[in-house]
This record gives sequence, structure tokens and C-alpha cells, in this order.
Amino acid sequence: MNESSDRTVVWDATAPRHLALADALDVLIAVTGLRTPRIVADPSEPSGDDLLICNPDVLSEISAAEWHFLYEFRRHGDLADFGRAGRLAAVRKRPELIVEDLTDDEQDDFEVYASQAFSRRHHLLVPLGRGERAVIAVAGNREWTAGLDDGAARTVAEALGVAVTTTQQLLINAITQGHLSEAEANDLYGRLLDGGFWGPPDLHAEPT
Repeated sequence: MNESSDRTVVWDATAPRHLALADALDVLIAVTGLRTPRIVADPSEPSGDDLLICNPDVLSEISAAEWHFLYEFRRHGDLADFGRAGRLAAVRKRPELIVEDLTDDEQDDFEVYASQAFSRRHHLLVPLGRGERAVIAVAGNREWTAGLDDGAARTVAEALGVAVTTTQQLLINAITQGHLSEAEANDLYGRLLDGGFWGPPDLHAEPT
């Protein structure tokens, strides 16, 4: 990880999604701001019943996750799923959200990163996700930091000379900046793990 603390951070869906589900999105906003490509979070997309009639494959990643929980709520009636959908819908409505549209050069890179040749060159078992590709394209072209948690995506970004940060580093920075105590950060990290975040069991361990 080669994060520079004074650089703008653009996030893929992982940190905003998991922190929102843990009712802790304010931590991310306080430390780095909430900035994503439009393919990660698009405020123009609908919510609620209007979202359910959309094809989730063409939605932004945060909207697609909201769609999933709404669909599960409609199927099973579990109010917890309804609450999760609402917390994700709120991400796209936050006034702090800054949405970045890809430039022509960034769009070209985004498409290159999806190619089989690129995957073979970087020894990827599966292509990078849409949000990961967009974040690397934006961060690489604008000399920003890419907020990425997936190990393969981080490896590719670093091979391309793109600075990287992670959710773990975000929480560690929240401690050093005084937004969270050590105990609060560890508690939050535990809740992220319990909620399905993929990371080492200890906040201060090296990301996997």
C-alpha cells in the first residue's frame, strides 16, 4: 500500500457499502470525503419500488446492492433487509457525495482493464469489477489515491503506479486524526467483518 494522506481518494463500492450498512459512513466522510465514480454510486438512479423494476446488472454498484436487499425483503419480509436497503439508498442521497464521470482517456483505460489480454498480463483469475476498473482509471489519470480492498485490484493498481488505500487504513487514519478511539475503531472493524467485509481478523494486520 502506497497511500499518500494529502491526495484525493476515490473509492470503489466496498468501503462505502460496508460502512453504510454498519451505520458508520460518517467515518469515511470525515477522513477522506465520499468520492466515487458514477458506476459506483449514481444519485440519479431511483430507489424503492422504482429501483426494483430496473435490471440490477446496469445499475451502479451501490444501487445494485440496494436492489438486492429490496428484492430479498419482497421475497422474505425480513425488515433487516429493508433497513439495509434504506441505508444504501441514503449513500446516494448524501450531500457530501462527489460523483466523478470518466473522461475519454479514463473510459479507454476502463475498457482496457476489462480485456482478456489485460487479465492475462496481470495474472487475474477473473476480470476486475466495474467499480475497481473505474477507480483505477480515475486515480491513475488524475494522480489520486484509489480506495480498494480487493487484493487483486490493489495489486493491479500498484503495478500501474496508482497509490492505494484500504478500509483498514481508513479506520487507522480515523484513530490518528481523532475521529475514533482505538477501541471504537476495533469495534467498528469487528462489525464490518461480521457484516461480510473480507479482511484479516485484526485491524492492524496486513490486508489480504
